[in-house]
Amino acid sequence: MQSLLSIKPLKTVPDKLFYKVETTITDSMHDKNSETRTYPAFQYTGINTKTGEAGGKMIAAPMLYENPVQYFYPYNKPYRSFYIHYLRSEEKYQGFGTAFINLAKAESRKYNCNGKIHLIASRIYDRENPPHIFYKKQGFICQSKSINKYLDSCIRLNKKISLYMSQNLDMFLPIKETVKKAPSLLTAIFNYLKNIT
Repeated sequence: MQSLLSIKPLKTVPDKLFYKVETTITDSMHDKNSETRTYPAFQYTGINTKTGEAGGKMIAAPMLYENPVQYFYPYNKPYRSFYIHYLRSEEKYQGFGTAFINLAKAESRKYNCNGKIHLIASRIYDRENPPHIFYKKQGFICQSKSINKYLDSCIRLNKKISLYMSQNLDMFLPIKETVKKAPSLLTAIFNYLKNIT
């Protein structure tokens, strides 16, 4: 099934258009027994409307962690997160990578993941320019403070990440959890009396 992500009438043609189709991903990272499993997912394709060429592709899926795997978010309770399984920009420095991350943020909210996004930064697709620094610039972090500081220094000094540090890295987009305050005793009594009358 194919669907456009925006169904609003267009006044002008944007530089980038995106569409998504249903697909599956095969992955072992999300199973508590590390068995390889297949999950339903979406493939997002970006099109450069000026050239008519594909600008990139992202494969992602909302995931539920009932027995949390702490590679990503450091939670001991069940949570939902939008997992970016694959992201590749065909046109470097044209904004497609950032556009895909923004799309993932919107999809995370749409699929009740509350803005949580996680991924594995890997140099498998581009050994010369691994994506770790790009993801750090987009706000992603890992659980290691020393690696986060190292990536920040690479950004500040405008230098490439070392081969040793560009191994697979579990990263997540930190979010501020909203905590609901319990009603005061007076408010609770008032609500109770209001419901019985």
